[in-house]
Amino acid sequence: MKANISTDLLHEKEYHFDEGVGVSLDQHVEDLKDQYPRATVQTRRDRDGFAIVKLSFKPEYKYDLDQILSMDEAQMERHNAETYEAILSATGDGTQNLTKARL
Repeated sequence: MKANISTDLLHEKEYHFDEGVGVSLDQHVEDLKDQYPRATVQTRRDRDGFAIVKLSFKPEYKYDLDQILSMDEAQMERHNAETYEAILSATGDGTQNLTKARL
């Protein structure tokens, strides 16, 4: 599973932009930057002079996936036990007698 998960995924979208639709290329780029503040917007022209817009998204994660994926099994079990213990102690519903060994 670790081989299939990557934190370096980059989502890209590239398309031709028709400047004859009533919106300038500069205005279109500004609109994209306003709409997608975390995206990278690049423009270039093809051999025929048509504008090409490239939109790139690099996902941002709340947690450090590299650290999570590099944990060994013992670390993961210890982390899970601590998490379950914190949840059980916070709920206080009579399950305080459970130990890490029983989890």
